[in-house]
Amino acid sequence: MGIFDNALAALRGKPSPEGGSNEMKRAEAEVKRLSALLAEDLRRTSDLHSKLNQANGKLDELQEVLDSADNEYAFLKGSGANIEANALDKVVRAEADLEQQQEQIAAYQKVFDESRYAVALAGSKLKTFQAAVETAEVRELGSRILSSVTQIINATNDLANTSSGTGADLDKIAERYEQAKAQYEDSQGDETERKLKKEKQAQNLDEVKKRLEKRLEERSRAGK
Repeated sequence: MGIFDNALAALRGKPSPEGGSNEMKRAEAEVKRLSALLAEDLRRTSDLHSKLNQANGKLDELQEVLDSADNEYAFLKGSGANIEANALDKVVRAEADLEQQQEQIAAYQKVFDESRYAVALAGSKLKTFQAAVETAEVRELGSRILSSVTQIINATNDLANTSSGTGADLDKIAERYEQAKAQYEDSQGDETERKLKKEKQAQNLDEVKKRLEKRLEERSRAGK
């Protein structure tokens, strides 16, 4: 099971095969089940946080590439048709790379927010079941996982969109997850798609120049 399936299973509270008619046994079984699911999902939420950090770092690098291409074009403008065309081509490519990265970050952010939200909700459910457990070993297991949930939620708060999922209907989480996964997969276009995108942008050079001039003007006003 992946992070989506695991968290959803926990949130929906599917009956455990270990559960019996006895409420105590059922609570213990649920604590064990939720703890196992959360142990995996906590690692993946942390991994998504790391990936989002890396993606944001790359975005900063690509913005610098675009800034450099803009400045190079401004410097070479009027130096000859071929020189100017080559400089503009760098701008087109830099714009396309930056836009592609922005799309990937948006998809990463969606998946990250949903996984983090699901972990928090599953942790809340675990805490409820744990309150009905008397076996020391099971209570200790639940406590360890709940401590990890708190640590991960706090450690990933810097990149969290706190409004994502707030007040959401739990029955709609499956749909929200599927949308997040689809958006993430769509953002992972292959190299051919990226080249076609660049070529499409290059066909409208007048629009490229307008955006370029606007960026240069904004940076000039900002004293950059």
